[in-house]
Amino acid sequence: MFCPCRKIKSFIYIILFLSVLLAGCSAAVVPESAETPAETAKPVPSDTPVAPSPVPNKTRTPRPTDQPIGPDNLIDYPLLASDNLAEMVFLEARTLDPEGSELNFHVFDWSNDGSLLVICSYASNSGSSYQIYDLVEGSKLSEVEIDENACDRVHRSENWLKFSRDGKTFLGITRSVYDIVANSDSQIGIFNSTTGEQISGLEGLSKLPEEEFSLYAAAFSSQGTRLAILVYEHARPASTEDANVQGGAWIEPASLIELFDVESGDHWGSFHKQKFWSAVDLEYSTEGEYLVFGVGESVQAWSVDGVMTYEIGCIFPQITFSPTSEVAALTCGYSKDNLYHLLWDLKTGHSFQIAEAPGLYSQELRYSQDGRLLIGLSDTGEVSIWHAESGEYLFTLPDTYPTAVDAHFTGDGRLVAVLLEDGSMELYGVK
Repeated sequence: MFCPCRKIKSFIYIILFLSVLLAGCSAAVVPESAETPAETAKPVPSDTPVAPSPVPNKTRTPRPTDQPIGPDNLIDYPLLASDNLAEMVFLEARTLDPEGSELNFHVFDWSNDGSLLVICSYASNSGSSYQIYDLVEGSKLSEVEIDENACDRVHRSENWLKFSRDGKTFLGITRSVYDIVANSDSQIGIFNSTTGEQISGLEGLSKLPEEEFSLYAAAFSSQGTRLAILVYEHARPASTEDANVQGGAWIEPASLIELFDVESGDHWGSFHKQKFWSAVDLEYSTEGEYLVFGVGESVQAWSVDGVMTYEIGCIFPQITFSPTSEVAALTCGYSKDNLYHLLWDLKTGHSFQIAEAPGLYSQELRYSQDGRLLIGLSDTGEVSIWHAESGEYLFTLPDTYPTAVDAHFTGDGRLVAVLLEDGSMELYGVK
């Protein structure tokens, strides 16, 4: 241990004395005002209209609060519309977890109206679970314990965690999505969102042609009675009767769309099979007339009777249907050089590209509850809104969130919620 001698102590006292003397004799220079450095202007396409944006409050540091915005004071906020978005301001930050802890999750889903959120949460000390939150009430509705490895070995782009159209039920796995065995016990279940009780399991998986497969995406019919799942059938050694396939060595991998009854979990049959791993996403249309899915570099709309009606070019599509019409918003492309978004009307087959906005939007777009607005999150954290009928670019939030994972309309269309990767949420509205 170092112990200072008396000379060092005396030297320290002298230094302290001189410091006090100098402080008393010198005046500190204090600027009259401290200005925050100006923010670099975001690039905006010159050929699209840009609504005026409110000036960001650069001194604000959003922090989670214990008192969420509830149903009683939602009436204080007007419905978001194309003519009042420029008046939208930050309202509050919120944490989903009641104890304020960070949440670990990769996959999640919103209910159609954005009022409910289900996440597949995982933690080293407590395993995995589905946690369902009511964003308006600010409460956790239910929690479903599942296999400890089910939630941490998945990719955020997967779409197998899915709410029904009315948000009353959701589909999820109970064990690893990459390790599902067709003839084993139920590993894919349909659950009640409010209670967490399992309604049914997809027992009909045993009728699928391959014993092991991976679940990638799912979609409930508009009536909530049917369920379509997209599974990948792995490549496997050819049997004797398949000896003429691939030189008798391997059976090619394929993507399968399988149909199930929601209430019983019974297998209704196979809807589609495509060689190789080409199918990406699928959705039932709003009125239930079509099952729409991506195949290769296009999106196909098939009538529920099994007839392909429309096809449109779109690379690696993500599909979202309007809650009020047979119009789908398509996110197409796989890199910053070829990203674009289409609005596709299945009543007429007509499609057109929506206007560009600041940032690169590779994620799925979300509709407002009344079907009039579209919202998207860019790869660099900008949140922008479009007119859902014309595709006109309307507004971008004044704040950028690099750690955001998605954005949606919530609170009966009165609020915008930005979900961050730690499970916290930022809320915006018009005061």
